[in-house]
Amino acid sequence: MFVGRFTELLKSAGYECNVTTRIGRARVGDDLFTLRRLPANSADDGPLFMAKIHGAYDWMTWPQDAVKKVKSFISTARGVESARTCRAS
Repeated sequence: MFVGRFTELLKSAGYECNVTTRIGRARVGDDLFTLRRLPANSADDGPLFMAKIHGAYDWMTWPQDAVKKVKSFISTARGVESARTCRAS
């Protein structure tokens, strides 16, 4: 829901693409408003940067997705528990 609304806002403002905080490389056919990206910084030497470009960092996608799912589950569970507590009061 949020992603769809955000995408519409970006398009109406004239943007043609957007990157997310999800780790990974963009691929042909990806939604241009939910592109993955690779972390890169001044500590990356040439060989490390090239390895990232060629997919050596892709393995980080599944741990990142797993952590986000666990955090979302915990957040939802806390919200449900909070709602129960409020009703019980």
